Parts: sequence; C-alpha cells; structure tokens
Amino acid sequence: MSNNPKRPRLDRGAILLAAIAGLVVISAISSGLYKISASSALNEVEFNKANQARYLASSGVLYVQGEKYKFEQDNKTLDELIADLNPSRPSGSDAYSLGNTGTFSIAINSISANNFQATITGDTGDDDLQARFTRTETFQYNPKDSDQGTFRFEWPDSTPSSKTMFDVWNRVEGEFVNGARVVRDWYLGNVLRIDGGCDSFSLTQGEILNWTPSGTISVWIRLDRYRDWSGIMHKGDSSHSNPPYGIFDDEVWTFQFTENNATFDGIRIRNGNRKPFFALIKSNTEWAWLTSSSDLSLYTWYNIAITYSPDGIKMYINNRLDSSTSDYVIPRQNSSTITIGSQTTSDNCYSIDGYIGPNPQLWPKALPHTDSNVNKPSIERIYCEQAKKLGWDRSTCNKYTY
Repeated sequence: MSNNPKRPRLDRGAILLAAIAGLVVISAISSGLYKISASSALNEVEFNKANQARYLASSGVLYVQGEKYKFEQDNKTLDELIADLNPSRPSGSDAYSLGNTGTFSIAINSISANNFQATITGDTGDDDLQARFTRTETFQYNPKDSDQGTFRFEWPDSTPSSKTMFDVWNRVEGEFVNGARVVRDWYLGNVLRIDGGCDSFSLTQGEILNWTPSGTISVWIRLDRYRDWSGIMHKGDSSHSNPPYGIFDDEVWTFQFTENNATFDGIRIRNGNRKPFFALIKSNTEWAWLTSSSDLSLYTWYNIAITYSPDGIKMYINNRLDSSTSDYVIPRQNSSTITIGSQTTSDNCYSIDGYIGPNPQLWPKALPHTDSNVNKPSIERIYCEQAKKLGWDRSTCNKYTY
C-alpha cells in the first residue's frame, strides 16, 4: 500500500463531508484563540491541536459508520467492507487526508462473523506541535438480508453464577440485575422471572447496540400483576421521571405499559397498565407512538412483536396485527443501555411482575409479517415455531409449515 494518505472518494457520502466542514469551523475558531503572550499562545495551540486530533478521530468513526451502512444496504459481505476500509489487512492501517487539517487512519483489529473492531487515529500533521488521538470502536455488521439480528437470548437451565451470559449469536452480553433470575415454566421451559424490585436484564455494549432507522423487537411475556409504567424492553436510561416527555429524555425507543387514563398527545389510553405501548424517540419533543388495542390478561403468555420503518409502526400479538400507525421519526443515536423487564430512570425503576419468555430478540430491520421463504426470519416464524413446540393455536400459521 502506498504511504501517501488518500482522499476519500466522492461517493463516500455526506457524512464525511459534514465532518470536514465541522473541522474547518473548528480550525477557524481555534485560530481566533491565540493570545498576545507567547507562552499562553503556545498553550492554546497545543490545546487546540489536541482537540483537532480528537475531532479527526471522530470524523474517522463517522466515516466507518457511513461506509458500513452503505455496504449493508447494498447487501455486501463484511469482507468486502473490510477490504474497502483497510486494504492493508491484516496488518497496517489506511490513512485518509482531510487536507490541511490532518488525517485519520483506520486499522482493523479483529473480525468475527458479524462485527469488527477498528482503531481510528486522528493526526494533525508532522509539525513540531503534532497531536494524535486514538479511538477503538466495535461495529456490528448486518446486511439487509442477514438471517441474524442484533441479539437473541435463550435462557440457560439456571441463573449463571457470574450473573452474565451471551446471546446465541455470541454478540451481546447481558447481566442479571438484582433479583432477576431464570426459572422453569411448565409451557415455555426456561424463562426470565422479574418480580418488581428493580429486577431486570441489562445489555451495555454501546456501539453494537446503536440503533437503526428500521427495526424489529420481539418478546414473549406473561404478567402476574399489572404495574403502572412497567417496562418490557427499552433503550435508554432517563434522568427524569415526569411523564410524558421527561421520562424519554435520552431514550431511543421504549416498549412498556403506561397507566389507566394516561394521556399522550391529547389521546387518553384506558387501562394503559394492561396495554403494551411503544414509542420511537427522536428528541424530547419529537416522537411517534403506538398502543395496543387489546388488554393483556394475567397469567397468560403472549408473543408481542414491534416493527418500525419509515412506513410506520406495527404491533403484532400472537402473529396477528393488533395496531398500526403511519407516524414515524428517525430515532436518536446513543450508546445507552438496553433493559429487559424494567423501565428505568436515574432515581427509580418500574419493573413488570411476571416473566420474559425464551428468545427475546432485536433486529436492525423491519421483519415482514410473512415470507415466501420459510427459512427467512419473519413475525410469523418467530411465533409459529414456538407455538408448534407448545401445541398452541396455529390457525394463523397455515400458510407455511414450521
């Protein structure tokens, strides 16, 4: 590979261009901070060089995210993406020039089935005040037609002594929090028991769990008691507890219950503590939401699946479309926790009193209700495979044999 840094190709997208524009502004601001005093001027230059290197590294992270998304949408392989990002693989790094502001370089550290780790280094140049800043990030890779999602958990025969476990795709590690534990259910086998008291199952691999413009959330759930504002699964940890907006102030999405006669956007939800509710959140005041048209009965197992995309949000209960809306917002991005079985804030938590069944799972795309290829993931397949094992009603599964 040539030692000369290369400029990103024009088709690498607006993400890099925006980063470059940001760096130009930063450089202009930095140049205005010089002091009359020679010593203070030197300190300011060193400080600004360090910040510049940090922004260069951040630009490199944005660039990798943009390339990853483009390759996913084109349904290309992870190897093709790695070859594009880092032709010098398996050793060395590939440098990208941002003109007079410096460079960022990308070095691929490790690659597994559907994720990779990269070290991105921002470098301001070769002068006497050269500064470097390095970030190491893990990126999940999911082509559109991938048959694996973000995670899927199968509960073991007992709660691990380490209080942690990996999902079946070996991508995400979860932690049993407080009294959350694995128990045996007569019908579904190993399930997660959540009996209030801030019990939950928590996932904290930030970058891997960054969310996407489209997604699917599926969970089996049984309630033993109705509890106001209890959480089924959500991404984010709010720092406020005042509904309806403060409680969502850093969340990407939330799948939970509300309370009787809760009001959102002027619409009252009767028996809200019995109806699943989903909100997709762009900001504290921009969100799209959907609530079930059905009350859940106690001591009864349900499969509930949420899909969302620019076409809107849909909620399925036991493989039947329960409710839908065309409302949609692009969810905010952050590396916050995903919590199963509880809705959390900085000063409180709202756990269900019940059980989370086998195979809670997330997908970085909206799964179809059905698929002509029975081997492809779909809402129908998630429900019907489990229903077949249990001998439950499969009247909605007649199209295919699972």
